[in-house]
Amino acid sequence: MENIQPKQSIYKNREFNIYLITRFLMTFAIQMQNVITGWFLYSMTKNPFILGMVGLAEALPALSSALFAGNLVDKYDKKKVLLLSFCVYLICGFGFAYLSSRFASQSLSHNGIVYGFYGVSMILGLARSFAAPASFSIISYIFPKEMMPRVSPLSSTAWQVGAIMGPAIGGFVYAMTDAATSSLVVCFFMLCSVIFSSFLKPKPPYVSATPDTQSTGERIREGLRYVFQNKIILSAMCLDLFAVLFGGAVALLPVFASEILHVGSLELGWLRAAPSLGAATFLFALSIKPPETKTGLKLLLSVAAFGLCMIGFSLSENLYLSLVLLCASGAFDAVSVVIRGTILQMYTPDHMRGRVSAVNTMFIGSSNEIGAFESGTAARLLGTSPSVLFGGTMTLLVVGLVTYYAPSLRKLELKAAN
Repeated sequence: MENIQPKQSIYKNREFNIYLITRFLMTFAIQMQNVITGWFLYSMTKNPFILGMVGLAEALPALSSALFAGNLVDKYDKKKVLLLSFCVYLICGFGFAYLSSRFASQSLSHNGIVYGFYGVSMILGLARSFAAPASFSIISYIFPKEMMPRVSPLSSTAWQVGAIMGPAIGGFVYAMTDAATSSLVVCFFMLCSVIFSSFLKPKPPYVSATPDTQSTGERIREGLRYVFQNKIILSAMCLDLFAVLFGGAVALLPVFASEILHVGSLELGWLRAAPSLGAATFLFALSIKPPETKTGLKLLLSVAAFGLCMIGFSLSENLYLSLVLLCASGAFDAVSVVIRGTILQMYTPDHMRGRVSAVNTMFIGSSNEIGAFESGTAARLLGTSPSVLFGGTMTLLVVGLVTYYAPSLRKLELKAAN
């Protein structure tokens, strides 16, 4: 690990800059693909439940393989794992391009195309279960733990900028061309991310002071025990799990755009980009002044504010008001993401980073897709707007329960932890 002390050196660190570019490009490509897939499938089926099923198809393999993947990440070179995962992403990108092309429409039924999207999404979810812990672990090779409150916002900023530009460009390209051509553009950016990730230095596993004689099962159980015995990590994960599970409206944005706001794919791209625009604005500020004091209280308040934004969004029938509310929700969500990420980086032992990150993937990463399934199911049962109203209300309830039952998180001060 490099011994980096000056604040300015974070921005001049070549390895970290390559990591940020890689993270940005892949996020940009995946978020662009999400807009294309969502609009294409909803235009073809007019069924919000199918949008939720695509999310579930991605979440199930990510959940089922996360612990195994995290264990492998701890045992092998993180760069190689990340690079192989990104190559699988690229293959999935070509799969989406084919399924949305006229060749697929001529040879497959509508149901066949939908099931094809389910299948490719499952492979994507499997790859993500390896990519997430590998990406999380790489940062610890570049910077020491005491710098994580400043490094974590920058890493999140790279993700959020990609999440801003990806949907906006995806909606624009889709409006100008078609789904298949747009998906090929996605593949180009995925390829660029693969190329940049190949320039990262090798990241071999940390060498333990004692020989590792544990079996795979014992190593996985060790990672689980660590998370469930650390009340701060567990509380932060649970808070974000249920907030994302109930509070997200992203999966239903194609329905909101088409049926409630009466706009097209270009405006859908704006809607998808709005939360990340708000997040990126806050993340830059957080990289300058990290939330080191009253950290737990700020985490709880930010998630509560996120829930209120979702309630307001569910009641809006105006495009510009919806954009403002989504932008605000992203800003508040950014605070919780940075705090949770910093907690994980600072409280996780180096030799267990892959496994702890895998548990985090199970709690948080897949909750986005399971939340998409919940949103699609709730929209089918309650209606589109009432389902988001229900989710925002449940988010506020979760914040109240965590505030009451997790005093250690409420009183957390990251500055004291340093």
